[in-house]
Amino acid sequence: MKLFSQYKGLSRANYILFIGRIVTNMGAMIWPMLTLILNKKIGFNATETALFTIFSGILFLPANLLGGHVADRFNKKRVIIYCDIMSIVLFVISGFLPLSIFSICVLLVGAFFQTLEGPAYQALVADITPAEKREKAFSLLYLGANIGLILSPTLAGLLFNNYLWLCFIISGLSISVSTVLIGLFVKDEKLEEAPVEDVEESADDGLNIWNIIRNSGALIAFIISLAFYQGAYS
Repeated sequence: MKLFSQYKGLSRANYILFIGRIVTNMGAMIWPMLTLILNKKIGFNATETALFTIFSGILFLPANLLGGHVADRFNKKRVIIYCDIMSIVLFVISGFLPLSIFSICVLLVGAFFQTLEGPAYQALVADITPAEKREKAFSLLYLGANIGLILSPTLAGLLFNNYLWLCFIISGLSISVSTVLIGLFVKDEKLEEAPVEDVEESADDGLNIWNIIRNSGALIAFIISLAFYQGAYS
């Protein structure tokens, strides 16, 4: 099939991350139904449901910025694994708790760690992929994310009425599959590439990431827009 044949030639780690992204996003089956859960199961009215959804989305906005900082400072593979472990524990716990605002909040904390690991996931793909194949690698990762997001609400819809608690547990278990695959088969070893220019090697040129951001209005607008976009999917 041409859709998948275009991704030939990538490393095994790229395909593992692709599978991991599918499985992880398959576990995101609570979010498409969050408004239904709040309204039908917990008893929120339309206004309360909207306010809860908006405020929870706003709380996720800093996660992407913080996640980028964490990914820059620490081993990306470990960031992903540690965040996954926190998410797995919290998702499974929320599945065994009686359905309430408290159990939903426990789930939201777990989802915060999933959002936090996002930048590390992206950076890991860049680290393990040669420059000439990165466009293909990121395209494959995006495809995996979309496949998972298509499958998750389908499965969640089948469980919503009588087995909603199982959705919480499946979310945690699906993330654990991704965690094991990444832990066993993906190495966070940055590829050695010939430097194109010596511009990046100058540590005392006065330019760091914050200076670059402050001096670019378009970049600031893009970061804010991307944060809202990612927050909406969290």
